[in-house]
Amino acid sequence: MSACTQGPGWWQPPNQHSVAKLMASMWPLPVSRICASTLPPQLGLRGSGAFWALALPGQLAVMNRSEPARAFLLGSNLAGVAVHFVLWPVDWRRVPPLLTDAEGMGSRALPWYNALLYAWLAVTAAALATETRRRRWAVLGLLAVWPLRASATHHFRWLKEEARDRPAWWNRAAGG
Repeated sequence: MSACTQGPGWWQPPNQHSVAKLMASMWPLPVSRICASTLPPQLGLRGSGAFWALALPGQLAVMNRSEPARAFLLGSNLAGVAVHFVLWPVDWRRVPPLLTDAEGMGSRALPWYNALLYAWLAVTAAALATETRRRRWAVLGLLAVWPLRASATHHFRWLKEEARDRPAWWNRAAGG
């Protein structure tokens, strides 16, 4: 019997595990540029790194235990994707729309970053469609777009202040 005819179970749709793995794979790209990890203004660079090292596995653990929490977190992941398209310049004439600048990344990294954002969107939407019945919780998670935007805006303002106040602590994302 071929894999295509084995019946139910031969293919598993993306799930919340995929979302967590994708987020974990995405995080080092901007962090390696020392520019995009959120929370350094509040926790410092090391504290922010420690927070995200615990938050990503923690998110997966919570998703496995509670369907409302899973839906909320998946909705907030969708908000995380959306905030990128709110904060950064986008070429809306393209299908799909692509960021033309983001987080101090150069033209070589940006296509990969766009691909990761769309993969994050696709995996999150698939997990939401296939693993949650209580989607109203996802709507609450989507509302996180406003605090996420405020946090990111504060983060980039902080980066520029750090670059001005501590020029030896140069950061590409500060934009000069």
